[in-house]
Amino acid sequence: MNFVKKSIDDYLSERKMSYEELASMVDVAQTTISNWINSDSEISITTFCKIVQKIFPEQKQLQEEYIIDYLSGLKNRKVINIKIAFLISYLNRYRKVLDYLIRNCKEDKESCLKNYAKLFELYSERLDNADNREQFLELETMSVTLTGKKQADASILIDILKMLILLDLSEVSLIRNYRNRINTNINHLTNTDQKELIEFWLAEIDSYQLLREDKLTEFRKINSNLKVNPVMKYLPTLHGVLESRNGESYIFTNYKKSFDHTTRAIKIFEKWQDEFRYQIASNNLSFLKLVWERDINTIDVDCLNTEEKVLYFIKMEKEDLAMSLLNQAENDGELTPLMTCFKGMLTKNRELIRQSINMFIQKNDRFFVKFAEMIYNRGDNSYVINIKEESI
Repeated sequence: MNFVKKSIDDYLSERKMSYEELASMVDVAQTTISNWINSDSEISITTFCKIVQKIFPEQKQLQEEYIIDYLSGLKNRKVINIKIAFLISYLNRYRKVLDYLIRNCKEDKESCLKNYAKLFELYSERLDNADNREQFLELETMSVTLTGKKQADASILIDILKMLILLDLSEVSLIRNYRNRINTNINHLTNTDQKELIEFWLAEIDSYQLLREDKLTEFRKINSNLKVNPVMKYLPTLHGVLESRNGESYIFTNYKKSFDHTTRAIKIFEKWQDEFRYQIASNNLSFLKLVWERDINTIDVDCLNTEEKVLYFIKMEKEDLAMSLLNQAENDGELTPLMTCFKGMLTKNRELIRQSINMFIQKNDRFFVKFAEMIYNRGDNSYVINIKEESI
């Protein structure tokens, strides 16, 4: 009995827990657990991740150590288990597992795994705030080399990352082509666990696209369904994602709901050391405070991204600092729709604000266009935004 199996067997013995009880907790047959612990049989990485979530809840570091130990001892069905391990590690922000998978794929003798090393690396670099446009170009190059049903899962991962980047860039209108291609490729997947995880991930991305298209009723319906999806049992950080999306959906209509959802998300990300999502949710919370002009004194300006920082300086009547950031951003490239709106606010130029509205609409970002529309509809170029709050 190896270290991983012995540790779990000892855990069950100490708590007088039977194999049948553990099997019931992770939705497998009792024989699956007993055969795995007491013989040379193996279980899927999905089942193993469910086990470590039950046995070591809220202990991310220990979970990662056990998952790496388990993966390093795999003898059978290694390729599919590594592919599924990537999905779980990225969605759950197991950075140590992700690093292990990248190293393992680079060093593996099987060419099919070596080909995944760069793709996994791009996802990892995204968590370190890699340049979106450079990543997109790399993905376009990779797409050319992938053809055929056997590489369908790699093609799906490439298109998912493209969709995430396009959402970052507010290019909502460009997503549909990649989503349609995924719909074709997903039919070529044969592993149930892999397909279930990818379909969950896509549903979450689809829901966020609906939010950005301002289809909030449809967004909230999908968001609610995702909360009870079976994969949530072993993807605890995704609870934070769903809370964060909900918080974002109320930014322009209900301060309290947006604040409460976003704050819950931040606490989840903090607990699971999910720095990437933590920063996004924190910026959303700051944007909320700036839009409603509440609790602005609680904002840490050093933690803001450029767009929120510009709006912060505008609200604090530090127009020179705001304009300096805008000029720097414009020198580095084209201004985003939101920054174009800010420039219109600073220069008292309603035509620029109207231009920003058109930019949002052209990108099909009909949610955040509301900010520019509120500024434009004021008509007096002031920085004050009047919002009618929903009943709470």
